[in-house]
Amino acid sequence: MKTLIPPSEVLLRAFRNRERLPVDTVTEADILTVESRYIRPVLGEGLYARLLAGGDNAFIEAYLADAVALLTRYLLLPRLLSFCSPMGLFRPDPSNTSPLDAATLEGERKALKQEAMSLLRRATDYLEQHAEEFTAYDPKNNILNRCMTHGGFVQTF
Repeated sequence: MKTLIPPSEVLLRAFRNRERLPVDTVTEADILTVESRYIRPVLGEGLYARLLAGGDNAFIEAYLADAVALLTRYLLLPRLLSFCSPMGLFRPDPSNTSPLDAATLEGERKALKQEAMSLLRRATDYLEQHAEEFTAYDPKNNILNRCMTHGGFVQTF
């Protein structure tokens, strides 16, 4: 599977060193889910394919990598609250910590998504300002230019 950034990059960009997550916490399938749900509808098929083929690595590094990483963390957070073992499903609960309540988790996920979508909007602003360099990008196909949610309201343009 080909993704814009590898799982190791997600761990570096979206998780803190002290979180010490195993290397297999993030999979390529997680990143593909994020890319198909959030990135491809914004960039369009043509530009997305061009980026996957290895074109414009500097653009990915500067404008997309952090958004993909944060959105992947957003996707993974509910899964990180529990783990499976041969004895069943468990919720980590060390004695000197307290588990996250649902409202706090949702607040953290919302903040992650807002930050990532702001970074994605920054990327599309760059694409639109440099249209001659990114001929495969069509702003009419960018879902952010047609519909978005902000402040709990769906806005169409």
